[in-house]
Amino acid sequence: MRRRVSALLAAALAMTLVAIPSSADEPTIVSTVVGSDDFDILEAAVLYTGLAGALDGVTVFAPTDKAFTELAEDLGATDLSENGVIDFLVGVDAASPGTIAAVLTYHVAAGEVFSGQVVGDGEVTTLGGTFDVFAPGKSVRSIQLVDNDPDARNPKFVKGAIDIEVSNGVIHVIDRVLRPIDL
Repeated sequence: MRRRVSALLAAALAMTLVAIPSSADEPTIVSTVVGSDDFDILEAAVLYTGLAGALDGVTVFAPTDKAFTELAEDLGATDLSENGVIDFLVGVDAASPGTIAAVLTYHVAAGEVFSGQVVGDGEVTTLGGTFDVFAPGKSVRSIQLVDNDPDARNPKFVKGAIDIEVSNGVIHVIDRVLRPIDL
């Protein structure tokens, strides 16, 4: 089953790459995610949900593969390989349809939102809800994105990987998955 799901995701990726025009001179949110080794699980989740076409003119708080692995481990996954995490998340979504899409849309804000605005506003409204921002110090690593799961460690920006401007939006890399509900 796991190999079948992974094979289906690979086929979906191949079809999506043909459908999404990109230029080497003008990276997009999707081409940046696809072109990085740090976002394989995010890429699979976006393809699984069909949300790739919605990532235009937005800001994405992009969890790394390690962030998704930590989420899966927190939720009880035992196979923490990339394919194991992907299969686990697909299983969660099968048991509760729409879960992956809800989590992903909680990472997407309309328009271009840069880190200074995130800190200044103290909250971020996303397509999936609102999360608070706590900035106790001046360091980028001290900024916490406070989601709706009080028992989990809050995501933080990855130093050197914020305010990434691409042709159709902004990307901020984060070290944990934002949780729209208490898991």
